[in-house]
Amino acid sequence: MGALRGELRRDAGSGLGYALRAGTAPLLLPPALAAFLGEVRLALRAVLDARGLSSQDKYRFLRELRHAHGRAALMLSGGGSFGFFHFGVVRALLALQLMPRVVSGSSAGAIGAAILASASPADRKALLEEFPGERSMDFMAHSSTGHMVRHLVAQGTTQDTEFFVAKIKALLGEEVTFADAYERSGLVLNVSVVPADTREPARI
Repeated sequence: MGALRGELRRDAGSGLGYALRAGTAPLLLPPALAAFLGEVRLALRAVLDARGLSSQDKYRFLRELRHAHGRAALMLSGGGSFGFFHFGVVRALLALQLMPRVVSGSSAGAIGAAILASASPADRKALLEEFPGERSMDFMAHSSTGHMVRHLVAQGTTQDTEFFVAKIKALLGEEVTFADAYERSGLVLNVSVVPADTREPARI
């Protein structure tokens, strides 16, 4: 059990990611990785069938293993208005009942993830059918270079943060907490915060 805890890390299947990036069709696992996964299945079955372990010990072990391995998550990328094109992917995942419980995003994708993770399943279905509908998705108070330069000189940023916050509140509702969003949607929202100091890692 100790060996399994040490070996079953999130990156243990990195060979699978390589095969996906290589675009192999049909997808073929490298023999070494296939053998590794086969041994993992046998080892886990041995733990589950072990008579010397109580059900509580087995349950605790599997919970620790799942925590160490992590969960699959959906990461929505940015790209301005293109970030919301990923809602088509979300619609397909929901239709196939393959939507991960954890959602995250970058830039515009982070806004999209927040919209998804703060809507109930019924509201989410309606949202995806007519998005953006009457929702205003213009988060920038200044679009011209001149306006952005003047705001940068006067305020230290190219955009009006108060305008941005007001837009987000209009989309998500006033003072929505992460707990509120989870209660509504059942989805876990991860938001990465990038520090101003580039030597510091991003924080969740």
